[in-house]
Amino acid sequence: MDLERIVDKYKETKNDSLFTKIYNETIGLVKSVLYTYSNDKDTINDLSQDVYMKLVKSIDGYNAKNFRNYIYQIAKNTGIDYVRKTHELTNLDSDYIPSEAKNPYLNFALSHLDKDLKEIFLMKTLLGYTTKKVAEVLNLTPKMVNYAYEKAKKQLREELEGVEDEIK
Repeated sequence: MDLERIVDKYKETKNDSLFTKIYNETIGLVKSVLYTYSNDKDTINDLSQDVYMKLVKSIDGYNAKNFRNYIYQIAKNTGIDYVRKTHELTNLDSDYIPSEAKNPYLNFALSHLDKDLKEIFLMKTLLGYTTKKVAEVLNLTPKMVNYAYEKAKKQLREELEGVEDEIK
C-alpha cells in the first residue's frame, strides 16, 4: 500500500498500526529536516515527537496528494519555531562541532552549507532519495535539485580539503 492510501485509511480509522507505518515511512525525512535546525540528537528526537503530535492533530485537514510534502512542511515549521524560541543557530555557528559526531569534519563542513543545499544533500545521501523524490518533497524541478546537489558536493569537497590541509 502506498503512503497516500495509508494516510487516507488512517484518517478514517485512527488505527495505531497505520500510524506506525506512516511514522516508519517518514521519520527519516522528518529528522533530516530537523537536522538543519539543530545538531543535537536529543533535540531532534524531541522535535520529531512534536512533529508527529502536530500531524495527529491536523491529519483530518489533509486533503492534498503529496503527504511527504505535508509532513516536510510540519517538520520545517517545527524547526523554525524551535530556532525562534531558543535562538539556537548551531548550523550557522562555524565553531560548533558536535562531540558525538561520527565524522566531526563532515559535520563541520555540513554546518557551512546553506540550509537549502544541506537539506537536499542530506535527503539524497542520508535518506537515499532519488532526485525525483527530493523534487516532489521540496516542490522543485529535478534540474534544480541536481544543480543544488552538485553545488553542495562541491562546497563540501572544498571545505573538507581545507580541513585536511589544516590537519597536516
